[in-house]
Amino acid sequence: MVGQIIEKLKAQRGQRYISGEADEMREWCMEFIWRGNWDFMFEESEKTREMRELAKEVGFWPWLHVPLYPDHHYTPLVTLSDLFFYIRFFERFQPKTILELGTAGTGTAHMFSWLFEDLKVIGVDIDEKALEHCAYLESVRKSNVEVVVSDANEIFEELVEKYRPDLVIIDYEHKYESSIRIAKWCVERGINFAIHDVNCEVEEALAAAECMMSPDLHEYFKTASACGIFFGIPGGDRHAEG
Repeated sequence: MVGQIIEKLKAQRGQRYISGEADEMREWCMEFIWRGNWDFMFEESEKTREMRELAKEVGFWPWLHVPLYPDHHYTPLVTLSDLFFYIRFFERFQPKTILELGTAGTGTAHMFSWLFEDLKVIGVDIDEKALEHCAYLESVRKSNVEVVVSDANEIFEELVEKYRPDLVIIDYEHKYESSIRIAKWCVERGINFAIHDVNCEVEEALAAAECMMSPDLHEYFKTASACGIFFGIPGGDRHAEG
């Protein structure tokens, strides 16, 4: 399937095709188009302004570092620009439960929960340190975050059955096979999803490209932020206002 995607892209773009090199992939990903009216994603809101103030207050400025130790920062490598797009997406689609596959230092999960008090966030990570980071951030400010330490590939369907998320964030292995499997699973069940790092991880970008070409996805969006997020909305716009 990866080969088919690359051939399609070659046909569409002539000499500007994906060779598999990260630089070329990154350049191509920045050219993702979107369908529908997604201008709202770039609009400032009260919640995005609150996000920046909160980031400064808890020491997440300008990156979502988790300062567990005086001489060490756990760096999930998520920028506040990425968080901006997530917030705008949440404001539009109003998820109630998010399953974050690859929660790392739980910085994004906590920011989500702190900014949206009714939002439940389940973070999954194979690294047991995620529990320690979560405990630290809970001491900073209470949240509605729950961390599960496990292999997302083995426990994903069990977690979906238990928590019934309406948004799945794919940000763990950065491998084509696992990313496209989760994305297709979400498409088949009408669950909105996000693939993170599509402009710096080649295999994530290929997964996003296949989703983009899928007739099952009637609408999609790719942000041009520092890490890059591809949003698939097979669940539709049923929570949106207007």
